[in-house]
Amino acid sequence: MTETQARPVSSIDPISANERYDSIDMLRGVAVFGILVMNIYAFAMPFAAYSNPLAMGGTDPLNMGVWYFTHLVFDQKFLAIFSMLYGAGIALLTERAFERGVKATGVFYRRSFWLLLIGILHGQLLWFGDILFGYAATGMLMYLFRNCRPKTLMIIAVFWLPIAPLLTYGFGVATTQLQEAAEFFEQQQAAGETLTDDQLALIESWEQTEKMFAPAPDDIAKDVAVYNSTYREIFEYRSEMVATFQIGGLFFLVVGRVGGLLGMGM
Repeated sequence: MTETQARPVSSIDPISANERYDSIDMLRGVAVFGILVMNIYAFAMPFAAYSNPLAMGGTDPLNMGVWYFTHLVFDQKFLAIFSMLYGAGIALLTERAFERGVKATGVFYRRSFWLLLIGILHGQLLWFGDILFGYAATGMLMYLFRNCRPKTLMIIAVFWLPIAPLLTYGFGVATTQLQEAAEFFEQQQAAGETLTDDQLALIESWEQTEKMFAPAPDDIAKDVAVYNSTYREIFEYRSEMVATFQIGGLFFLVVGRVGGLLGMGM
């Protein structure tokens, strides 16, 4: 009797070594390595430096060359591989549960809940760029499509994938309009006019947006100073940013982009 046959039909324990797919494990390791290369930017510098090479890190040919090379070769590409493998994992879990006569739904959602919780704690306590929260939430949604035919999953993925770039484009248009409105009201304020609370709030909103993507030297200095201070100060400083990343990113990128890739992987 093999190890697989010896398992109780009521269990769905982690798979044994002889049940693993070496190619999938190796590819997953390569994907994580590629993601690490990109995360080094955010580990070492303010967040804006990830997407804006002029924010920090030098503008000489070597530094700019490294930034463009990593973004062209690594950025998003290894995330796509990892996402498709996560989708494949959902399908494998469902398949093995069926073979053992176990209902996979309870197992999957229980594991996803714990992953969701770990992601929240990970983001708040350790690393603001956490992706576990987003994958757990998106996986819970994509699990509903687990019994679809491969062709159906691919069709869903093809229509799903454009959501993220459309949302991103819409965000870009809204940001441009926000900037123009804020600059107009700032000119009015400089001319001596009294602004309403809504107009002042709009200016503040633009300042926060600009600080995130194109921070001034003072903002960068403050960011560096905080991350060289105590853990408590760091926690308080990044707490709101983590919530924004995890919730905002869930709709703009994770649900929009990763969901389609999970479908392809499945």
